[in-house]
Amino acid sequence: MMYLLILFILPLSVAIRCIDCTYNGTSKHCNAGCKGDMCGVWKWNDRGKEFIRQGCISGIPSARIGCRTNQVGASLCLCNDFDLCNTQHRSVSTVPTLPIVRLPSVDCISILHFHPIHKEADDFPLQIESSHARCHSDYCHFTRTESSLQSTMGNLSISLCSPHPEFEFDLQIHAHPLRALHSNFCYSIKTTKETKEIQCICSSKMCNRNLVNAMEEGPIQCYTVDGTEDSAKVDKSSLCYGDFCFIRQSEEGRFTKGCLSIRQMGNEHHPYIPGNRSIFGEIQWLCTDQLCNHDMNRLDRSINKKVFTPIHLPINGVGHTSFVVSISFLIFF
Repeated sequence: MMYLLILFILPLSVAIRCIDCTYNGTSKHCNAGCKGDMCGVWKWNDRGKEFIRQGCISGIPSARIGCRTNQVGASLCLCNDFDLCNTQHRSVSTVPTLPIVRLPSVDCISILHFHPIHKEADDFPLQIESSHARCHSDYCHFTRTESSLQSTMGNLSISLCSPHPEFEFDLQIHAHPLRALHSNFCYSIKTTKETKEIQCICSSKMCNRNLVNAMEEGPIQCYTVDGTEDSAKVDKSSLCYGDFCFIRQSEEGRFTKGCLSIRQMGNEHHPYIPGNRSIFGEIQWLCTDQLCNHDMNRLDRSINKKVFTPIHLPINGVGHTSFVVSISFLIFF
């Protein structure tokens, strides 16, 4: 005899409608709006002009609701208390209020080191230490670029304060090539077979001194493509290994493929899981099957290999609230 059990689970899911606008100091451009887990408004100044970016954030559960202001006066407020909550003037002093998210304040080392791979130059590595070997920032950074290109063959290591302090928050919202990197982790990111970039972001005194000489890659094989308008484009000879394969779609609609490995710098476990993430118009998809970033169909199959499949059903077709219905079939013979 066969029994068919259908299990319905009905947790409540909320999608917030957000303002999606960009102000570049002289003109403002707005899209129709977007929906996300939370809304954001980011403000910064550049050469005397104020810039404002409003948009959606999704797939980043560790992002904290509230407002933070960094050491150069740039601010980022995240909210989910009502639709279109990310108004241009939203801050900790507006009603309803948002909590303050305090950022670290640390001393960092500032040094550049280039070690060429050419044998004839191997005994003469270049090391440049700035006249101000220490700097002060919200976070310390360490970047190591390993290149096998003939023109730039070598390893370049840079320890410094933030190279773009207006983007410096607990989420590195404008990090390249992947936005929304979390602090207190090291990342190995590869988008071409010739070049690998290691990025470490930390928040304790002088934590970026001699941080990483090498970083072990993860076990998942991925394709690499550095910027294309075709999401299905691959070069079968250009492969890499990581903890995740990814496809990134920029705000301009261009696709980048590569591999991502993550190493923690403290006791906190990294918050990355297979699925999609979006922040201010950039979309990222992470998957953990071999070569799963070949195209969007293969990536979707990898991400959606779950026992419970969420189905979003609007209530009366109105508003932003929806039930998530998960259906599981359990068959006994």
